[in-house]
Amino acid sequence: MKPEERPTRIVRIENWSVHRDPYAAPETVAGRPYLVGEVHGYPGREDGHRVQTGHIYDAEGRVAYGRRTAYRLGEPAPKYLAWCEANGIAFDPDRPIKITAIEEDR
Repeated sequence: MKPEERPTRIVRIENWSVHRDPYAAPETVAGRPYLVGEVHGYPGREDGHRVQTGHIYDAEGRVAYGRRTAYRLGEPAPKYLAWCEANGIAFDPDRPIKITAIEEDR
């Protein structure tokens, strides 16, 4: 996703975790990650409402970008951190989500 294509609406997401469809090829749009967590400042949703976001196309620092909404990452879910540790996945608090560009994004 080019910086000029990034959404301008930014909401905060707390108690979040990263998910992927285990049956989708990672190089496809369906294989992109999405977030599950509690949103704050999302129009039409009460603060703390639990959501599953659309696919995440880009990330910079502690902001993850979907097609229409950017998510400022608050605290991750403790169970997600425990899962990362149990599976040998290093959690980088300054850059917790890493996205690999696919042809569609270039």
